[in-house]
Amino acid sequence: MLAPDYQPGPWAEQWNQEIIDDFFDTTVRRKLERPDITRATCIGLAREILGTEEIEPARIQGVCSFTLISRSKGKVVQFRRHALDDDMLSLASSIYGGLTPRLSRYTFEDGNDFPIPTYIANVAPGVHMMCLPQPPFPVDKLCRTVSDLADFFAKPVQVSDQRQSARHPDGYAAPAAKRLDSVLEHPAFKRNATTATMDFVKHVREHVHLIDSLPLVLTHTDVIPMNMFANPDDGSITSVIDWDHACIDIFGKSMWSLYEGFVTYTIDDVTHVQEQRDVIENVFWTRLWESVKPRLTPEVDGPAVRASMAVGAIARYLRFRTLDEIGDNDDVASSFWRTKAFLPLLPRIT
Repeated sequence: MLAPDYQPGPWAEQWNQEIIDDFFDTTVRRKLERPDITRATCIGLAREILGTEEIEPARIQGVCSFTLISRSKGKVVQFRRHALDDDMLSLASSIYGGLTPRLSRYTFEDGNDFPIPTYIANVAPGVHMMCLPQPPFPVDKLCRTVSDLADFFAKPVQVSDQRQSARHPDGYAAPAAKRLDSVLEHPAFKRNATTATMDFVKHVREHVHLIDSLPLVLTHTDVIPMNMFANPDDGSITSVIDWDHACIDIFGKSMWSLYEGFVTYTIDDVTHVQEQRDVIENVFWTRLWESVKPRLTPEVDGPAVRASMAVGAIARYLRFRTLDEIGDNDDVASSFWRTKAFLPLLPRIT
């Protein structure tokens, strides 16, 4: 459970208000066309579900949901933009056990669903990583975190499950190559990318063919501190939440999170690199390769894994919408500048 002594920074109040307002204005009122469902409606239902008046919004809200917590009950009620994929949740639970939240879909006694997909779960153990003291974190705790992060990525490789075996008939390298070509030719990318960013994307394009050699695994597409809980005493990861877009994808595609969330950190919109970056990277990669052998080895599969990670990083922030809206949308511009800060830090593929 989130310890009461740990509070998010002053940014959280504005963040939460903007996210909640957007959820009810864009998702509920416009997309679902349910202006009758309000924040108060959801709070009332959560109180009814949990049988308590002690309900409060989560201290850190996600962009795709409205989350309420009862600390006395140790429960979370979450109203989501979209229903979650039951197969992916089941697979995540079988692979990760207690590291993932066990969500149950709420239905009324007559079997009908609330108009907004509604889920109940236990409060995640540990402390939300965005509520930990402002970075840079002590390197010993950070090393424990990235070691656990490596284990998290390696775990699906260790599990034999037919749900992870389906392969795209055309492979994954060809579509990725086509997309990289489109990014490189996009006028906004040419105009705004630094030389280092441009060179890195070209480097990835040259080696993208390697990714088809990797296994397909359950992939959490957003393994960043915003979606993680940790033990504040030793830095160990205690829970990973928000499996909205979990899917079966090429191993390594979400490992960019090491560089965005742990090798670098951001204060007041300025990205900094950890002073002991080399130590942090070494801990992660050493642990990863120890955890995936003998199925994968750094000598044979290292270039393909690094290519997959780079493809995932580029796909995350260099979306066409991002490129199309640079200059017109502050959030999009911020996303692009963060990419320019951490993307060149990713290791070369060969």
